Amino acid sequence: MFETILEVGDAGGIKLVTGLHSGNLGDVIYSLPTIKELGINHLILKACADPSFGGRILRVDDCKALAPHLLGEAGIAKVSVFATNIPFEYADVREFGVDYNLDSFRRSFPDPGLHLVYQHALQFGITPKTDGPWLTKRHPTSIKEKYVALAVTPRYRRFSDSYYEQLLADIPPEKIWIIVTPADRGRLSRCHGNWMFTKDFGYISNCALFVGNPSFPYAIAEAMKVPRLVELPDVPNVYPLDDTGHLLSMYTGSHASEMVKAALSIKSSMASDFERLQVEFHLLEDEKRVQAHELEESKKELQKIKGAFGWRLIRLLNKLRPKNIKKILLGA
Repeated sequence: MFETILEVGDAGGIKLVTGLHSGNLGDVIYSLPTIKELGINHLILKACADPSFGGRILRVDDCKALAPHLLGEAGIAKVSVFATNIPFEYADVREFGVDYNLDSFRRSFPDPGLHLVYQHALQFGITPKTDGPWLTKRHPTSIKEKYVALAVTPRYRRFSDSYYEQLLADIPPEKIWIIVTPADRGRLSRCHGNWMFTKDFGYISNCALFVGNPSFPYAIAEAMKVPRLVELPDVPNVYPLDDTGHLLSMYTGSHASEMVKAALSIKSSMASDFERLQVEFHLLEDEKRVQAHELEESKKELQKIKGAFGWRLIRLLNKLRPKNIKKILLGA
């Protein structure tokens, strides 16, 4: 019915179980646990560029970039891409030969705070497994040192851009990789670091820490269980599902900065202050030991003097009368 734009993967003659999804990109990532539970091995990505459909945008180029990354994940053996601006959440996709409509989560109105992983699963009455990563492949990069990946988009915000500028102010620029779209480049202009206009999974899968807000890069970090610090809006529909992720709003700015430094194995200012105090304490202890040694030596010298001359002084004082002692003391 629709012209296929791209097709990757080879099902190898196995029976295909198909599922259709039309975005957004992050929603596709959050649907993977449901895809695995349903046994879907052929995922159809329907490109849709009409923001009137609930702000949904899934561009053809994004589908082409995403498709190869999905092969082998959650049991997916084949990915196809086609484009139409027709909303499919209310469609009976079985009429098109598709087994499962993954857009169906959009036609219901569950708890707005329910995680998108569970919103997808709820439509099929299943419980997805989220106690481990559901994106398991690691993608190499040329970066050898530890680094933090920063991805901040205009949507779902609690903090200003200046918050992130301050958060990373003490981090060396070579240890920061900022993942943005060209349209977002100007917003974080005072953040120093390396800029990337890319959706390459490798920069996220290999980072020591992900920092940002709900977005497609954050969805990857969540799915891979990369250590992450996330900014959440007042009513979030994504959030860390295990203890590998933490909420920025739960920490003071200085504490969050120390967490970033710890992830990068950078000595924190708090650690430096503690070490300085330790040095000062040891110096004080050394000084006390020297003073104690000098006092002990002085006592020994006094004992020697007392032994040599003390008996003579005692005899002299015994001969003197109290009145003579007074005259001697007063110079009379």
